Amino acid sequence: MTFVLSDFRVEAARPSNKRCPRHTAGSLFIRGPLPVSWFAAAYGLPGSCGQVGLALWFLGGMNDSDTVKLTRKTSTMFGLSRWATSRALTAMERAGLIRVERGRGRAPVVTLVVER
Repeated sequence: MTFVLSDFRVEAARPSNKRCPRHTAGSLFIRGPLPVSWFAAAYGLPGSCGQVGLALWFLGGMNDSDTVKLTRKTSTMFGLSRWATSRALTAMERAGLIRVERGRGRAPVVTLVVER
């Protein structure tokens, strides 16, 4: 039995010239840049704080603002109940990640607190 060196040849992986994945036209996306330290703090909190954080940054990117109104429609889009959203907003406010203005029967107005 003879071995031929070319039988054991392995092709090296070549770097791809492809760009990063992009959203398709008409689809929703979260606008960046997103501060990793802010999200690390949010995901370190109990419950759904990370999901609420994504919802807040989604709205902030849509409005190009640090202050957003978190409606039930947006919460539902991110798989959150109104109770989970409320608990997460309270936890994130206590952690200093956001400021919240609440009104009876109204959607909370949230300001993202980002150290610059």
